[in-house]
Amino acid sequence: MSKNSNAIKLPIVRECDVGGTKYIIREIIKEGPDSDNNLTCKVVLTMNFLNINELCQLLQISKPTAYNLIHSQGFPKVKIGRAWRFDEGEVSRWIKEKMIENY
Repeated sequence: MSKNSNAIKLPIVRECDVGGTKYIIREIIKEGPDSDNNLTCKVVLTMNFLNINELCQLLQISKPTAYNLIHSQGFPKVKIGRAWRFDEGEVSRWIKEKMIENY
């Protein structure tokens, strides 16, 4: 957090695209005027990773179906240790692409 005592945290959850990567904006910190009297803000971007159970719940699918998706070509995933993790924004993008391909 800023050292500025006037800093205000504004909770917000919004999706944004930075260089083709989807991020979730968790908060915007309004820091107040800088030396040139311009208002400055700091945006906190986070990636929201899901585990397999959360992925199943999000997509309303069974675990076997989720594992079939995981092993399909192009499905967005990352293996951390022995566990698969899924960026929620990338999963949404992948689904939208598949919807377009199917029409």
